[in-house]
Amino acid sequence: MTTITSARAQTLASNGYTTVGRYIIGDWKKIKPGELDTIFGAGMKVYPIYQSSGNNLNYFNPTQGAKDAKGALIAANSYGFPSGSLIYFAVDFDALDGEVTSNIIPYFRALYNKMNALGGRYRVGIYGPRNVCSRVASAGYSFSSFVCNMSTGFSGNLGYPLPKDWAFDQISTITIGSGDGLIEIDNNIQSGKNPGVSFVVPPIDLTTLDDELFKVQYSTTLETQLVDLADSHMGTIQKAKAVRSRENAVAKLFEYDTLITQLSQTYSIRKAMIQAVLYRELCFEGAEDTVVDSLVVSYYSYKLSLESWENLPLALKLITPAPTFPIGARDDCSTGHGQIFASTAIDSNNYAVQNGIISGQLYDATDWKDQWHVWNLLNTDQDYNISTCALVIIRAANQVSLDQIFYEYDATNIKKVLARYNGTGDEAAVYGDETYEYYLAFEHFNKLIREQ
Repeated sequence: MTTITSARAQTLASNGYTTVGRYIIGDWKKIKPGELDTIFGAGMKVYPIYQSSGNNLNYFNPTQGAKDAKGALIAANSYGFPSGSLIYFAVDFDALDGEVTSNIIPYFRALYNKMNALGGRYRVGIYGPRNVCSRVASAGYSFSSFVCNMSTGFSGNLGYPLPKDWAFDQISTITIGSGDGLIEIDNNIQSGKNPGVSFVVPPIDLTTLDDELFKVQYSTTLETQLVDLADSHMGTIQKAKAVRSRENAVAKLFEYDTLITQLSQTYSIRKAMIQAVLYRELCFEGAEDTVVDSLVVSYYSYKLSLESWENLPLALKLITPAPTFPIGARDDCSTGHGQIFASTAIDSNNYAVQNGIISGQLYDATDWKDQWHVWNLLNTDQDYNISTCALVIIRAANQVSLDQIFYEYDATNIKKVLARYNGTGDEAAVYGDETYEYYLAFEHFNKLIREQ
């Protein structure tokens, strides 16, 4: 990427260019020291572009979207781009319409939500083919389009109109000027809908950044605090029935720290909220929970056997006894590390899908096959269970009429959400108060780590 020197800036200005797009990351292509002053000094404005890759389908997923929002915030702030500046995020390949649905929109949804969760300092723009830009804008996840019309062979440009919000339209690569002022540029048409930025400001302190992976130097101190708290909350019988020690519960959380961190960053939930409910459930899981799990398994084994029997040919059915309903069998119970009911998981999953928080399928809680499928995943796949734990927290916030800006929650709101994770009523309120104590222990160290 060519650095804009004084001579090149004068070439651009004398050829009628008023706005320049510049990358804000990438060692070889990002804005160089003094370059913004040079551009402003020549009477031109700047619009920032963020692209770490974006040239293949696999790049685009919600986790990457949340990561790029954070990266763009840090980079744009470091250059001093003022609040409200538009940052263009690149889709630099020919994404087909189905791929826009499956990958591009979920990426921008997570990016948009994360940018807002981190304070909403910058607005989201998109660079890409016409169809991609239009669909992301229509979904409400971008404010401005930078169209790659120069890629004439892209199917996403063929037969599609320019997006309604187009600000820049890339039409050709040309070389202008001579001598020290010689410069090769991507030539763009400008609509005027984004005039660009004509000044920068001192970078601000970013206080709402995401949580990071836990650091081992804090593990012993944190474990001591958590074990002491759990000991104060658990009675003698509860400790005797527990399927794991309090120390093993801490170790289990460290084992899943990468996943928990990723969930926290993707959904902009304080990591301590996920850790707190998981630690509480891991400590209190008892031998009786294993027994109840087996009763659920027996129920669905019966349902599967009954379905097979009902599908037998009539002659064979007449001589084959129908399966007997097992004593004590039940169709649902809390299970797995997060101790989540299938009905709760289905409700939380459906809420997240319907509100654009995740992409996925909807389940029917009245369909026993759907309920068995979800319960079995919760019971046997702890990555799924922990991921669902995050969705139950999001749904809990909705159920107690809170907004989704989790990073701004005070103690009262955090307790409300933690209580609703467990249920309603006085016992749930006690659960919320006790689990909040775990939250404070986790958050103390998480805050230290994210502010380093």
